[in-house]
Amino acid sequence: ELGANFAMTWNADENVASYCILKGMQIVLIHGISPSTSPAAIALYASLEVFLGRHDVGYRFAKLALRLLNQLDDKSSEARTIIWAHSMCLHHRESLSHSVPFFRRAVDCAMVNAEMEFVVYGAANFF
Repeated sequence: ELGANFAMTWNADENVASYCILKGMQIVLIHGISPSTSPAAIALYASLEVFLGRHDVGYRFAKLALRLLNQLDDKSSEARTIIWAHSMCLHHRESLSHSVPFFRRAVDCAMVNAEMEFVVYGAANFF
């Protein structure tokens, strides 16, 4: 899974971790989506790019994650994708007021999926 690969390589070298995630995303885009490469994984990678100061790259990956989420109708990762994309990445180019309805949607989704961590994150960003 991409998250496990990221965790193992981050401690060694952030550039290697970024490369591993980029290669994973490239494989996804070429060969299709699998459960281990969900839109949430792409949104998490986008937040990593923002953390590393590459805001434009993070913004583009966050937008990609949201487009894939809509195309796949992936309810299992909807709350994570929305929260990571909107709270970590999109606010660098878009107003946070644009994200408010999405945080509300993320809270509802997280409640349905019993993801209390994301209920709290979504509510904190919503209010």
